[in-house]
Amino acid sequence: MLALLKQCGIEKYSIFRRGAQLFLTFTCEDFEKTWAQIEKSPVNARWQQAMAPYFAAMEERKPGERFPMWQEVFYLD
Repeated sequence: MLALLKQCGIEKYSIFRRGAQLFLTFTCEDFEKTWAQIEKSPVNARWQQAMAPYFAAMEERKPGERFPMWQEVFYLD
């Protein structure tokens, strides 16, 4: 799965945990293109199946969202 993420253009991937909550962040050039590649992969299908017991159902998504998305409201570089 890690090789697939890199192959699809994902960089600077971090996952943060607090109790049972996870927050992840990563960079990629084109999110929709990158995630479309990942979704097509049998590696991802196996990963999703293996991880399914560990994840609660996602909250509702807005039309067109692949995941519930957060809007960045502040960034200091």
